[in-house]
Amino acid sequence: MTPLSQVLSGYSKALYSSWLYYKPDRILVDCGEGAASTLGNNCFAIESILLTHGHIDHVSGLPGFLWARTSAMGANEKPLRIYFPRGDIFFADMRAYIDAVNSKFTFPLEWIPLEAGESFELQRGRSVECFATQHSQGSASLGYKIIETRKRLRPEWANLGQAEIRQRIQSGETTEAMMEEYAGIKLAHGGDGLPLDPNLIAGSEILVHEATILDAANRKGQSHSTLGEALEVANAAQPGTLLLNHISGRYKRSEIETAIREGATQREIGFPIWCLRQDNLWPVWNPDSSANLNSPAAEPS
Repeated sequence: MTPLSQVLSGYSKALYSSWLYYKPDRILVDCGEGAASTLGNNCFAIESILLTHGHIDHVSGLPGFLWARTSAMGANEKPLRIYFPRGDIFFADMRAYIDAVNSKFTFPLEWIPLEAGESFELQRGRSVECFATQHSQGSASLGYKIIETRKRLRPEWANLGQAEIRQRIQSGETTEAMMEEYAGIKLAHGGDGLPLDPNLIAGSEILVHEATILDAANRKGQSHSTLGEALEVANAAQPGTLLLNHISGRYKRSEIETAIREGATQREIGFPIWCLRQDNLWPVWNPDSSANLNSPAAEPS
């Protein structure tokens, strides 16, 4: 099972606060309340903040985060870029507030608006690509994919045996001619909203999908996903690992785990499922184990 706790940390409670720190590329997705106080000196490690939309539970931690980057002890001069959906009026208001109260930043800060289909390069040979998501009416929103360029055997070589491949290499074929580049998705994050298009996130190593509502009968309006919808999307996209977040606080932990395991069993899901609830990140479903994964005794219900 993918040890998500080695590459991710975060907080997720629907309508209160949401943020996720992806350690390998030093990226913070959303910046809800409490992000800076939880991250501590890791605030200085972050190079990019990717904001999925401008609702307060996803951006309310920005003023404190930026103030920590200025006033706490650390790399206070390290540049920071904040990416956000173009055209969302919430970001104009938030930026005006931040500029008013934090007028003496010690580091270069860049605000960069994006639209679906746009991308930008990271420092480690990877890139980030934006894709369209659906949230509440009138709210601009984006999902993000961290892309890594990889190589694999071309289709005409993929089914050849090792002996035949060696023979062709000895006959003068080059390894470069045998390979092709493709885009591998390290992480796909859709924010919180309606179910994602599985074609946009297929094969992600880690897929982050919201599951605000466990029971579709409790749904009010059309702005969030149910657990069943999240599992259907993931089953079509076949990620390496699914991380469910943004689950409503109305549900007990035992209810969440039971619903996930029942849904995974019904759909014969063949990949691990983890859950992020508040600051607790834990595995719920392991297809390689005949036994359910029990919750740690210390975790709150």
